[in-house]
Amino acid sequence: MLAQRAFRYMAVMLVAVFAVACGSVYETVYTFTPPESERGKICVNQCEQIKQSCYLNCNFESQACFQDAWREARIQYREYVREMEEAGEEIDKTPDDFYNPVFCDDESCPNRCDASHRSCYPMCGGQVEAYTYCAAFCE
Repeated sequence: MLAQRAFRYMAVMLVAVFAVACGSVYETVYTFTPPESERGKICVNQCEQIKQSCYLNCNFESQACFQDAWREARIQYREYVREMEEAGEEIDKTPDDFYNPVFCDDESCPNRCDASHRSCYPMCGGQVEAYTYCAAFCE
């Protein structure tokens, strides 16, 4: 019973230490107020179209990256098979073992699209307001 209590205490303390060590996590929400003029509204629509094109470009880049990662995995696998056959050893890996798309899930591309959109909006006469709040591990 005492050992269980000590274990629970240690577990709670460990969680508390990790929570403090991580620090607070903040998120920012943006509100967009459109311009009143017709010309400004047309301009803001163009900002939106540019942002959507940017997202599409990010998607294409990401898909190309995944395809390149598979292509590279197949090349490495063929090389591995050749080496194993030359050495007379058993082939115990698959192309999946060489697949490494670690750089393909790049969130910075859509973030750049959003930042560009937030810069474009005020140039059309609209307003962008940022609200930052603590989302996790708040003190």
